[in-house]
Amino acid sequence: MGLNASIIVYPMIEEARDSLLTRIFSGAADEAGIRTFVRSSDQLQAMARRIVTAFERRGFISEGTAASAPVTQGHGASPTRIEFEAPRELLWAHMAVDPRALLPAINAIVYTSTQGEWWGDLQANDNPELLAVPHLDVTLFSTPVTIMDATIAKVVCCTWAVVDFSYEDSRVSKEIHRIRNEADPLFEALASVLGSPMTWRIVPG
Repeated sequence: MGLNASIIVYPMIEEARDSLLTRIFSGAADEAGIRTFVRSSDQLQAMARRIVTAFERRGFISEGTAASAPVTQGHGASPTRIEFEAPRELLWAHMAVDPRALLPAINAIVYTSTQGEWWGDLQANDNPELLAVPHLDVTLFSTPVTIMDATIAKVVCCTWAVVDFSYEDSRVSKEIHRIRNEADPLFEALASVLGSPMTWRIVPG
């Protein structure tokens, strides 16, 4: 395959949402329950920082990043590279982690490459040991969105939270585009933050 791609990690909310809807329609829960899937701007920002804190505690990014990194907020289309359907009323919070904050230990879960390895003779950074990839972004939505594979117009997943590992212009690769260890404690920590077991997919485009 010759397409560019990202790895996304996200909570498996489809089953939880379907279960809640079943309870509503059966009379076991009322419609107020479904509103737990609608989150405010403040909630999204706080959740983004908690996700990045989980990476900090695991030793994958520099301490203090969660508190200092800016959170961009808005509505409708978000700055994430992921393609999705965006209703006008959608709120989002986006947190891009400075690549300089990524620590080598993150290669326990994803492929990493230093500036020197990635750029070779084109290396322009003063410190070739800094990580060049992946780029780490966290995007949260006020309600679930449908994420698409834009290359074939196919639904990848429906989710309200995305942790995105991207690799610039690298082609889809079995070595690069995968989670190396799904049992890493980070994913249990993210599940605790997001209230759902985590899963992952490759998103081409």
